[in-house]
Amino acid sequence: MGSSEAIQEFVTNEDGATVFLARIYGADGTFTQSLFGTITRYVKDTRTGIVVSSSVAAATAVYDTLQTNSITWPYSTGYNFRDVLPASALADGRRYLVQYKFAPTGGEAFWTKPVGVNAIKNAAS
Repeated sequence: MGSSEAIQEFVTNEDGATVFLARIYGADGTFTQSLFGTITRYVKDTRTGIVVSSSVAAATAVYDTLQTNSITWPYSTGYNFRDVLPASALADGRRYLVQYKFAPTGGEAFWTKPVGVNAIKNAAS
């Protein structure tokens, strides 16, 4: 996984999917799918140290315009990257670090900051 800068922590239900939202753009300030050749999601189990990587399709995860909708987002200007981490990727009681690597069609790859996710068991399950 890439850099280990300041980590934001989140708690998620181990029986539900976790949605990651971000605003990702090129050096020229554009928000287009065509900028990204590959996007890879890395999920590290902090207990075992095992890292599982998987591809994220830019065509479905990156939007050409900023999205503003009912999804909670701290910025009124919206997001243009959305990825859903399935519930099956998280085990009850575990802490994970989730990070993305973007490899543009031109230029150098870059990493997002890692996000800490604590999976808790749903009381109803």
